[in-house]
Amino acid sequence: MVAIHISTPYSKEFFDAINLRKQLLDRKINYRKERRYVTLVAFHDNTMIGTASVQLFTPSVGRIKEIAVIPEFAEKNVETRLIHFAEKYLNNRSKSKPILFGKKT
Repeated sequence: MVAIHISTPYSKEFFDAINLRKQLLDRKINYRKERRYVTLVAFHDNTMIGTASVQLFTPSVGRIKEIAVIPEFAEKNVETRLIHFAEKYLNNRSKSKPILFGKKT
């Protein structure tokens, strides 16, 4: 079973999630910007298998900056689950309908 939650900022889990994205996406990470994002993490059997960062603009508007999932778990729809979790998170922050956007790279 895949479990998703919000990582506590500056925790070991938070930095593990950032490093997982860095490794899987082969990109530099701007750690100063990361502290302003909400970091989602996905676990399977106590192992981190995916992560996403969400930039918040208003209580109901956010942008998915990056999603990374370990390739062996791609068939478990982890990316889709991370997106749905982000939508629910925004929905719980505001009475307005949430708006979540991103761009495919």
